[in-house]
Amino acid sequence: MFKVQNKMYLSNAQFKLFKSLIYDATGINLSDSKKDMLISRLIKRLNELKFNDFTEYYHYLLSEEGREREFMHFINRITTNKTNFFREKYHFELLAQEILPKIYKEKEKAGQKRIRCWSAGCSTGEEAYSIAIVLNEFFKKHHGWDIKILATDIDTECLKTALTGIYDANAIESVSKDFLKKYFNKVNHNYSKSYQIKNILKKNVRVRFLNLFSDQYPFKYPMDFVFCRNVIIYFKPQDKIEIMKKIHNILDTNGYLFIGHSESLIMMNKYYSFLKNTVYKKC
Repeated sequence: MFKVQNKMYLSNAQFKLFKSLIYDATGINLSDSKKDMLISRLIKRLNELKFNDFTEYYHYLLSEEGREREFMHFINRITTNKTNFFREKYHFELLAQEILPKIYKEKEKAGQKRIRCWSAGCSTGEEAYSIAIVLNEFFKKHHGWDIKILATDIDTECLKTALTGIYDANAIESVSKDFLKKYFNKVNHNYSKSYQIKNILKKNVRVRFLNLFSDQYPFKYPMDFVFCRNVIIYFKPQDKIEIMKKIHNILDTNGYLFIGHSESLIMMNKYYSFLKNTVYKKC
């Protein structure tokens, strides 16, 4: 039988092995149509590590050395990280104009000046810092508030960018001139003009590794609102439900959940009530 001697070749059987490995580690469920994508994202690692084919690479991932040295690079390769500042602008407008005033009134009445929120699947951090800008703008006239934004992802390379808070000119195109001047510093990064988030925002953002597929989320305080947008589309239906249940558990009594425009929680009306376009409130 003719055997393909090309490391670019990935058989259907090999693809199933990688799919299973990815699912077990992250919960991400690759469809069969993603085979070419997987090849294109992994081939560079095969070349860098001088593997002859995908079979060698797969067995290396299963080895003790591979688990320690390579597995996180592997996970980083297969995650999707499309984001930008103030993506889905209506979410941030709703947060600023309706949700934050409600949270503020409820907490003022209860004598609790603490805000906790979570950017789940934060990628390179633009979403978390967009939230930070909205919160800073709202609370700049209300002093003494303890505000923390948790930004998490499973892609460690993306988290490095989120930690530095440095973005090139293309990344900040959707940021207004006023916000750019107020919340960013111009810096030279990798020999190009870039912009770095100022400490007035960074001090409120905690960047951490977290796998949504984990059994539980170890948070100290309940979240007032959660942004989990364009994340659950990569999970199996039952896994989506389990993740949304876990988020429900860590939301405050009157907490809010923002999801992506292509996502829906219609199957979870026991846990969430529809508020507005892709925004839900905890039941």
